Amino acid sequence: MCIIAACEDRKMTSQEIENCFKNNGDGAGVAYCTENGKIHVEKGFMTLEEFQRYYETLDILPHVAHFRIATSGDVTPEMTHPYKIETESRLIITGDIETPVLFHNGVIGDYNALYLNMLTSGMIDMLRGPINDTRVAAVMAAVFDEEILQSLSGKFVVMKPDGITTMWGDFENVNGVHFSNNGYKKIAYTPCVYNANNKNRNYNYNKNNKKQVTETKDNWDSDEWFQAYQDCPYQNSEAHACDYDCVECAIERAHMEVGGCNVD
Repeated sequence: MCIIAACEDRKMTSQEIENCFKNNGDGAGVAYCTENGKIHVEKGFMTLEEFQRYYETLDILPHVAHFRIATSGDVTPEMTHPYKIETESRLIITGDIETPVLFHNGVIGDYNALYLNMLTSGMIDMLRGPINDTRVAAVMAAVFDEEILQSLSGKFVVMKPDGITTMWGDFENVNGVHFSNNGYKKIAYTPCVYNANNKNRNYNYNKNNKKQVTETKDNWDSDEWFQAYQDCPYQNSEAHACDYDCVECAIERAHMEVGGCNVD
């Protein structure tokens, strides 16, 4: 479900960047305020190497970075974050803009209904181009004010051209970088297989992961395991349950849904 890094007092380390991107590999973006009262956006980085090359040249603080998992919408450069907070929320890749921008970590499951409600009630015109939950949230923040974000699912960062940046939700301050979840710590996710012929999910890991899975299973009731599960950004992501999952979540679901772990 993505990760936001609001870099207030320092830049991210190369290891934090690698972890964030490999855990959220559907593209990245960055924004910062300029001296002339605008926001500069650079997004659409679809590979780790591409993002790292750009980030090495970035020497402006504060700035906000986002690493995306496509829980809704296509995996394309224009669908990376941030999004312009305006009634059209026009899609851009790079440039200086005069409107606030929005970053999102989470899933808004009813975003289509929210969009249609604004459209049919005459609040907005039909949006051009692809739509996802964050773009709809950006439009809602423009129509109703950013306070509406409190009623939506997830964590948000709003950056304004006057230099004010607001975080909505719980963020972890790591020596001056505010992360929206713990995806910056380690590469925690591993492929799993979904059995479409069974209403229950079967998680079958390759043999290279057997030791990690077994160790987690042995510590089933430990406080550390439970906290790892709670911190996992995929724990409630139905959209990605079939493609990616952390070891802790997969085992928890296996116990809950099929009554036991299937570790080969």
